[in-house]
Amino acid sequence: MRAAAPILLLALAAGPAAAQSGFSEVERGHYLVDAADCMPCHTAPGGKPWAGGRPIETPFGNLVSPNITPDRDTGIGAWSDHDFLDAVQKGVGRGGEHLYPAMPYTYYTKVSRQDVLAIRAYLNTIEPVHNEVKSNQLPFPFDIRASMLAWNEMFFNEGEYHPDTSKSAEWNRGAYLVEGLGHCGGCHTNKNALGGDEDSKALQGNVLQGWFAPNITNDERTGIGRWSWTRWCNTCRPATIPGRPRPGRWPRWCSIRRRG
Repeated sequence: MRAAAPILLLALAAGPAAAQSGFSEVERGHYLVDAADCMPCHTAPGGKPWAGGRPIETPFGNLVSPNITPDRDTGIGAWSDHDFLDAVQKGVGRGGEHLYPAMPYTYYTKVSRQDVLAIRAYLNTIEPVHNEVKSNQLPFPFDIRASMLAWNEMFFNEGEYHPDTSKSAEWNRGAYLVEGLGHCGGCHTNKNALGGDEDSKALQGNVLQGWFAPNITNDERTGIGRWSWTRWCNTCRPATIPGRPRPGRWPRWCSIRRRG
């Protein structure tokens, strides 16, 4: 699986049109959860993989990642495919409650139905873990999920990714990853006072939880416009960020570092 990842990237990142790669749905789902970097958020320090319980800091208080193992009582084992699609693509939980964008459905909405179901197929194969998690630990009034109706109206554009026919297949593969599965703007795009992306500053850098997520646009002075492919890969893999004041790994692990 590790050696096949670069090939699978080319075959899958463009979405359903490229899905006929010879890999099974579960294998495809395994790659996709890696590209989306799901496990770090859904695994508590010292906890079992995928069983949730990891605190996620936000400017409004803490949320706790849910259990997404196939445990039927405390995980997603009893969920239907429709339930899972609604959560990932629409930010709506199994009981109809609105999820908070710490679960980046605002990006995952761009992921194709076929790829979301492949992720579901893979998650069905992992070890079920009975671990009940109370995800919403926000203080009042932020704990009122109905407030997400107004937030979504302002900041959520639902819909799968549609390739730009004026661009190359490679460009569209990259856009599908950056705007969807990779949810790069979740860290690298500045947020407004309500926690929504400032689209005019997309990928231009952001300070998040005391970490600096740098400008990754093509700007030649402040971004990565002059970078070689080698420098880009080397920046993602080691634990330092060249020329930046805050060394260390990202709060969200860079997916590329697991490809080397």
